[in-house]
Amino acid sequence: MLPVLEMAVQMKQSARYDDLLTVHSMIHTMPTARLRIDYELLCHDKLLVTGHTVHAFISAASKPPVRPPKEFLLLLEESMGVDVV
Repeated sequence: MLPVLEMAVQMKQSARYDDLLTVHSMIHTMPTARLRIDYELLCHDKLLVTGHTVHAFISAASKPPVRPPKEFLLLLEESMGVDVV
């Protein structure tokens, strides 16, 4: 499970109905028991919103924090160009 622990949003400008929006989500650091995802919301390359969420990897059965699944870390390693282990 990956519940949200924290969320922050900074509104810079507003969008209008029917605007075509682009959402960029970025992971800048390799996760441990927590994962931070940063977001940018754009309209025609104009930055409208920035924000982030922090999630915790937890066991569905017992609910304590756990390490991220190895498969997830391997995918991040490929996209970030870093070594996990």
